[in-house]
Amino acid sequence: MRIVKSAVGLLLVLALIASSASASGFESFGVGLKARAMGNAYRGVADNWTAAYYNPGGYAFLNDNEIGGNLSVWQLRDELVPNFKWGDEYSSGFYNGRTNYNDNEIDNIPSGGFAARIPLWGETVVGLSAFQPFDQNITWVVYDLPEAYNSLSSLPGDAIQNDLDVVAFQFTLAKEISEDKMSFGLGLELLRGDLQFNNLLFHDNPLATPYSDRPYDKVPRASQNDGRGWGFGLRAGILYKLNEKLNMGLTAHVPFDITISGESQQIFYMPQQELPDQAVFPSGTIGNLFVTGGEINYDANFETDLSLPSSFGIGFAYQLTEKLNLAFDVEYTLWSKFEGFDFKYTDATGLDRIADTSVLMIDGQVTPSRDYFVNDMEVKYDWSNTAKIMFGFGYDINSTVTFMGGVESDQSPYDGSEMFTPHFIDLGNKLSISGGLQFHVNQWDFGIAQIYTNQDDLTVSELTTMDQAGISYNLPGTYKADTYETVLSFNYRF
Repeated sequence: MRIVKSAVGLLLVLALIASSASASGFESFGVGLKARAMGNAYRGVADNWTAAYYNPGGYAFLNDNEIGGNLSVWQLRDELVPNFKWGDEYSSGFYNGRTNYNDNEIDNIPSGGFAARIPLWGETVVGLSAFQPFDQNITWVVYDLPEAYNSLSSLPGDAIQNDLDVVAFQFTLAKEISEDKMSFGLGLELLRGDLQFNNLLFHDNPLATPYSDRPYDKVPRASQNDGRGWGFGLRAGILYKLNEKLNMGLTAHVPFDITISGESQQIFYMPQQELPDQAVFPSGTIGNLFVTGGEINYDANFETDLSLPSSFGIGFAYQLTEKLNLAFDVEYTLWSKFEGFDFKYTDATGLDRIADTSVLMIDGQVTPSRDYFVNDMEVKYDWSNTAKIMFGFGYDINSTVTFMGGVESDQSPYDGSEMFTPHFIDLGNKLSISGGLQFHVNQWDFGIAQIYTNQDDLTVSELTTMDQAGISYNLPGTYKADTYETVLSFNYRF
C-alpha cells in the first residue's frame, strides 16, 4: 500500500510538470521506452504498464504487479525563414530572409503508472497512470515594430506562441474474458488542458489617407491568452491471442472536447506619425490615438473549445523465434474534428476612455470605436484524417539485455493549402526511426532509447486571410522540423 500511495503522488507530480513535443497535429509521439523503441508498434505486445496508453486489454495478461516511469527528453529543431509581404510588395517589420528557431528547443515529458491484481470479479487488473496524449510547444520571434511606424514600443518576445498541454490521469481496469485467450480493458481518463496561445494580428487603419498610408496602414495587435480546463476521455482495448505465437490488439480512444477558459490581454500598438498640423487630431479625440504612438490595451476573460480527435487502431505481434518478437500496427486518427480555436472575449476592462466611447468611420459606416478594439479572435484549420503505420521488433540478446528497434510513418493532417499558421508545426508526412536497449536486473528493468523524426520541408508562398474580419493572417515562409528524442525508463515488478 505504501508503494501504491507513493506511485499516485509521483504520477501527479510528473503530469503537472510535463512539457511537450508532438506527432501528427498536436498528438504526443507516444509513451514508454519499449513502445517508443519499437516504433510505437505495441498494441499486440502491451506487456507493461504503458499498455494503459496503447491497449488497456494488455493489463489482464501482466504476470506481476508493476510500477514504472519514463522521461522523454526532446531536442526540437524547428526553423522558420519568413517571406511575408503585404500585397506582395513590402514586408515592414518582419524578419524576412532570417532563419528563426523555435525558442523552446529542449523539452521533456515524464510519465508513469502502476498496475496491480485485485480480487474483483474473480481477478481483475487495475492501474493508474499519468501521461500526455496531446501537446505542442512553439514560440517564434519573427516581427517587431519598425521605427518608421513606432519608435516608442516593441513587441513581447512571445507574440507568436502556442503552449498546449493535455495531461491524462487514467484509471484502467482489465479482465480476461476468455481464459488465456482474450482480454478487455477500459481506461477512464480525466483530462487537464492548459493553453498559452499568443497571436499577432493586424487591423486595417481606419483613418483616411494620408494618415493610413504605408507604413501606417496596418495596426498590430498582440493577443495573449492563458487558460485551462478539464474534460474526460475513454480508452478501450482488446488483446486476442490467436495462437501461441500471434497476438492481435484492437483499440479505440475517444477524448471529449475541453472548454478552455482563462484571462487575456490585448495590446494595440498605435502608429507614431509626424503631423504637419497637430490640430488635425487634437488630444482627447479618437484620431489622436492613431498618430501619437501609444499603446491601447485591455484585459478580458476568454473561452474557447479544444476539440480532440478520436483514434482507432489494430496491431499484431508475432513471436518469430524464442528470442525475436515482431510487431506491426496501424492507427487512424480523426483530425478533421479539430477546426482551430474560436476565442470569445467577455468582461473587457481597462480600455482607454476615448477608445471605449468614440466612433470611427469604417468602410463608409459609423462604427463604435469599442468594436474596433474589442473583438473575438479566430484561428481556423482545415485538417484531414490521418493514418499511421508502425513496425518494430524486440530481440533478447540474453537474459539480461533486450535490443529493440522500429520505424514509423505518420501521415500529416495538413492538406498542403496556404491556410497555414506557425502555431502548429505539422509540415508534412513524418518518418521516425528508433532503437533502444533494456536491461533486466532481478525484478528491475532499466532502459534507454533514441528516436529521430524527420518532417518534410514546407514552403508557404501566399498570404491568406484567416477569418471574416480580415485581421488574422498566416505566415508565408520556409519551414523545417526535425526532432531527436531520448527516453529513459525504469520498471519494477512485485
